[in-house]
Parts: sequence; structure tokens; C-alpha cells
Amino acid sequence: IIAPLRTLKKTGSTTCHQSRILRDDPNKSILLRQHNHWKDPSCCSHNSGSRMRITAGAVFAIAQTVFAAHEGSLESLEDFKGLFKVTPRIAAKAWNLLDRKGALPRYARPKHLLWTLYHMKCYDIEQVNKIFAGTTRKTFRKWVDIFVELLADLEENLIRFDNRLINDNGAPTKLTVDGTDFRSPEYSPFDPGRMSHKFAAAGFRYEVAIAIATGLICSINGPFKCGNWPDLKIARDHLHEILPQGEYYLADAGYRCQHSPSVTKFDIPAHEREDMDRLMAYHETINGKFKHWKILNDRFRGSENKHGGAFFAVAVLTQLEIAEGMHVWE
Repeated sequence: IIAPLRTLKKTGSTTCHQSRILRDDPNKSILLRQHNHWKDPSCCSHNSGSRMRITAGAVFAIAQTVFAAHEGSLESLEDFKGLFKVTPRIAAKAWNLLDRKGALPRYARPKHLLWTLYHMKCYDIEQVNKIFAGTTRKTFRKWVDIFVELLADLEENLIRFDNRLINDNGAPTKLTVDGTDFRSPEYSPFDPGRMSHKFAAAGFRYEVAIAIATGLICSINGPFKCGNWPDLKIARDHLHEILPQGEYYLADAGYRCQHSPSVTKFDIPAHEREDMDRLMAYHETINGKFKHWKILNDRFRGSENKHGGAFFAVAVLTQLEIAEGMHVWE
């Protein structure tokens, strides 16, 4: 089914998705969308003229200005990535995509995007955030909430199910699929439906589908309560509905089921398992990249209806990095 497997290679381009909803049972959902007040057309940049395109160098200079009030200085790419996780080039790309989309609020500035990247990367307490940004807690929180949602909304432009067809070699198995868990707020009394077996605590689960040919993310789905939604149930919820007949995806043993489009190591010849292990290891690498952002790696402190936006925003930034060849194996 999976032979021949295409070696992962760089690609120069990048959805089918579920809205950011928390699912605890098939008949109940909570929409994870807030902060729509700034989407009023009167507040958007396309009414006041498109901004100038910014470059990586400009982003780095702005970051130096933001950082200037603190001891030390921002001198290198490593310093920048230590604070904001991504490179100046990726930050500039994200800003320019939002600008071209006409999504930027009138008073938005690149420093607000940097505040957001800092918040997601370091996930400090509000007292530290306001000192870092040189502003009030209310202002910092306002712009971070806005830009997390703006970045998350780029998912519709960058994370497309058709990405699986880029550099397609004709093999029927075009995707790897896996679930990834993140710590969520805990409530009393504890709900067993939230329990993640991966860290023995409450968590949210997301499904991620990655193209075998290019390594690009093709679909993300979630959040789901970990205990109530095993991987296969999540796949049946959406992925199995959109996957064309005759196509398959690689997955771990948790997806094994009769009459399912999943292909596990038990379904392939022994001589192909090494190739499958390599592809699934790449997928785990991408899942691990999500957790380099402390907003996802630490227990989420915000309202649970904001977790979906944080994950989608991180997935968008990760997709931009993949398209730049940053996480692709040869």
C-alpha cells in the first residue's frame, strides 16, 4: 500500500479543518471564538490603506527597540529565537500575510506581533509581560488576544488538505496522522473525560495530518477532551469523511481498525516498516515542535475557550517554518 514511499524533500509552497471547537460528546460543542469586535470593517487596515511590507531586517530592528529597555541587548539570531521562537523572516512573513489579507486592525503594529510571539514562546506571568513590553497588562493582553486569533485564522490559507497532492508520486498513502495532547485547566470535581494517559492529567487533544511527500501540515482538528476522544474516534469525526475513497494514511496502532483507511505497522510487510518508522518519527518531530512553545507545553492558564486559537496560531507558524525547509528531513 505504501510503496514506493517518497523521501521527504523541501518545498517552496504551502484546509480542510474543523472550527476551533471543544468536543466533549457528539451532541455538545463550545465554539472557541472570541474577540470578534475588532473584525468590524471600520477597524481594519484595508480601510486606511495597506501598510508597507516589512522585511526580516525591519522585524529584527523593531525587536531590538522592544528589548532596548532591558539589560543586555538583542544581538544575534539566537537571541531573537530565544525570545520569539521563530526567525525574523518567519515573523515578517506572518505580518505580511495578515497585511495582504486585510486583517490587521488600524492601530496594529509589528511590535504587537512580537509581543504575541514572546507571550506564546515564554508564557510568563502578566507582571513580567508588561515590564517586557513597557505597557499595561490590559494593553498587552488586548493585543496578544487579537494577534493570536489573527494568526490562527491564517490556518484557512496555509493548512490545506490539498497540500497532500504537492509533489504527489501517485502512491495511495499520502498522509501520516497522529494525535497530540496538551495540558488543559483542571476543575473540581475532576472530569475523567479530560484525562490524558500521556501525562496523567487533564488535557486537550488535536489531530494533525502531514503530507508524506513534502512534510507540510494538511489538516488539524480539535480541541477534544482527551479521555472522551481517542485518536481513532477523532479521525472518524472528520478525516475519514474528507479522505477520498482509495486513499490511506499512516498511523500508529491506536488507529488500527477493520474497514478503516488507516495503515499501521501491522498492515504492511516487514521490509517496509523501517520506512514507516522514519515517516512517523518525522511526524513526532513536528508534534514536538508545537511543545517548544510554552503556551502549549505548560498547563494552559487562560480560559479553555482560547486554547484552540493558541494551537492553531502555533500550527500556522510551524507551517511557515516547514515551507522554509526548517523542519524537513532529506
